[in-house]
Amino acid sequence: MGSFRNRWRNPAVRTLAALVSLACLAQAQNTWYVDVNGTPPGTGTLNDPYTSIQYAITRPTTQFLDTLLVAPGTYVENVVATHTYLFIRSTHGPLNTTLRAATTGPVVKLDFFSVLDGFTVTGYIPGSSGPPHGAVHLLEAEIVNCIVRDNAFRAVACVYPAIISRCTIVNNAPPGQPNQPSIQVLPFSGGAVINECITDGPLLDAGGATQTIANYTIANFGVTPPSPGEHGNTPASFGIGNLDVDPQFWDEAGGDLRLRPGSPAIDAGNPTSPLDP
Repeated sequence: MGSFRNRWRNPAVRTLAALVSLACLAQAQNTWYVDVNGTPPGTGTLNDPYTSIQYAITRPTTQFLDTLLVAPGTYVENVVATHTYLFIRSTHGPLNTTLRAATTGPVVKLDFFSVLDGFTVTGYIPGSSGPPHGAVHLLEAEIVNCIVRDNAFRAVACVYPAIISRCTIVNNAPPGQPNQPSIQVLPFSGGAVINECITDGPLLDAGGATQTIANYTIANFGVTPPSPGEHGNTPASFGIGNLDVDPQFWDEAGGDLRLRPGSPAIDAGNPTSPLDP
């Protein structure tokens, strides 16, 4: 595994991977449909959608740069997309589309530039063996417009550089260990760019803090174990537009993550983004 990490960190290898991906562009870009309420297993068409995201990922017809367009519903499965470069998108966003763990290990594991867009990720099941991970395990991948909540472990683990954008990350911690960091960035290979996110706990786990950039993000920047000096322990030391405040969810314990009137999170994101509804 170490040789793979060293090889992947080589800029020439990354450039080659990008060129290969671009070469696939003309051959891929298919859209496959997934609907848990369809007739299993389905063929992936609009009129006969697949009924499982993981099943769709493993079909031989699913290729680099394809899109899986996922209908509303609760998908009880662990989604693993490795060496695939897929866009996995919900049609109606995270309030209507949920990924809930079916077994131990990450609820979602992505690598090779795959993107997860518009899901609630929940229900991590403890007991998996192996290297450190999170409910969402990213290896040079991206999650956007997601809610990661109510997992009995850390929310996100970044093993290779990852992007986390416009996500809400709340109530994720091992049993009996409240106030645990939301995101783990492995110091020897990881890195994270965090944009317009809200977390309810310390932003980072031990290690890797110097490889993390956060912009327009609300988190507990004042608790970054074990070396707070890595970033100066202030929101501004991570990037621009960050806040260390209570976002004032309407009812976090009850699962209502709307913002209360007067919340400091309202319109506190990137000024080039659209205003909040």
